[in-house]
Amino acid sequence: MAEPIRLVGGRWYRASSYRLVQDKLFNWLSVVPDRKARLEEYDPFSENRQEPIYKPLVNLFSPFKDREDILQTIKAEQLTAIRGYTRGAFKRLPLTKQILEWCNRYGLLGLLHEAIILVRFWPRWDRAPVPDQDQLKRFEQEFGPVDKLFALAKTLWEQHQRPNRQVVQAGSATPKSARPHSHPDNAPRQQPRQWRWIVSQKVLARTPYGWTVTFWEHWRPHQKAPPRVKRYQPLSESECKDLVPESDAPATVVSQLRHFGAVRVLPFKLGWGRYFPTVPVKKRQVFGYPEINSPQFWRLYGEPVEELAELGWLLAHCILALEGRPAGLSQDNAAHTLAAFATYGAPYLSLIPSARSYRLRQWHAGSLLASVAHMILEDLSERRVAICASPPCQQLLSFRRSSVRYCSQRCRAREIKRRLREKSKRRRSNKRAQKTKSNTTRKAAPESG
Repeated sequence: MAEPIRLVGGRWYRASSYRLVQDKLFNWLSVVPDRKARLEEYDPFSENRQEPIYKPLVNLFSPFKDREDILQTIKAEQLTAIRGYTRGAFKRLPLTKQILEWCNRYGLLGLLHEAIILVRFWPRWDRAPVPDQDQLKRFEQEFGPVDKLFALAKTLWEQHQRPNRQVVQAGSATPKSARPHSHPDNAPRQQPRQWRWIVSQKVLARTPYGWTVTFWEHWRPHQKAPPRVKRYQPLSESECKDLVPESDAPATVVSQLRHFGAVRVLPFKLGWGRYFPTVPVKKRQVFGYPEINSPQFWRLYGEPVEELAELGWLLAHCILALEGRPAGLSQDNAAHTLAAFATYGAPYLSLIPSARSYRLRQWHAGSLLASVAHMILEDLSERRVAICASPPCQQLLSFRRSSVRYCSQRCRAREIKRRLREKSKRRRSNKRAQKTKSNTTRKAAPESG
């Protein structure tokens, strides 16, 4: 039988093992890869065929009716682990331990990819070639006169390069370093290209087709570089205030996952730095972060346990609301929440291997959270997921079958007893109603006679 073609695909990265570390800036626990963990790329949709990968995460947080309850429980566990009252406190955290087990199996959700829209990094010193006349004219029209630009570039070139200082005296032989290179046309040597120092700032922006990197240049001709500057050296705080406009200061534009359409600007440490807990707090502002989605990036990347728990609670109550069960969200909010999580991605053409290879248009999910949202929407629309028929339980079942309605025999026995009690209660109430009606009829009979 031919394998069904998926309209949604996606690749994600996971480590072979994860660990809990304390983020001293926020005083909470975060999940990060182990130091010697192996990184691998896998397809979450291929592992969702036998059993939904979101089932353990949803079943863990579905019993919590309110978001504040789960946050208080997680904070209490973190406080116990951070203070270290007992030995092995990290092993005595029921919710945190199960979150860590789920991450060991499937990886992190990719909250940075979903939340961050734009980030401006700390500016650094860099070198750029001296512009030509056309570039100078455009520069002059935008920023003003640039008469001293060539003189400044030449001075900087002499300061930061090592020219040949050997002097040839009259009548002496020409040294080898000063002789012209052998050339068929005996052409003169090209002059070394002149460079100038600039203040470069990396800006990372999220688009539907991935992440785009641009570099902003903050430089004016009247400004001078420090005497002992190195390439890619971060600016000091005073230099950053003088050379970089206040509107371009390092910051992070974040989309709040709990409130749709709400965007706010956070300081760099609070927005971007929260996902790198192993970087020292003092260096987190000026640290040279690796390229996003690179192996070095995944070894430093981590996610707070509180945010993972909050996202798990949100996914669980989205399913409960869409299945008509009492939840902390309405059905409209649940549908909008899953749609917002699933929007991060892009369409692409994939090659379907077969006798006649052809290409299929698919939607590529950009994070594990987007893949999970697509899985939930697909499973709910095709009625492949159901909730335990026992109302107090609300555990998720793998597949909807006519013979499977409960997650365990305990829930089945509890539901049978509940129905028997309700049935006996209705019988007693019906008997009382009939007895009251008969007594009323007997009293009214003599009056009518």
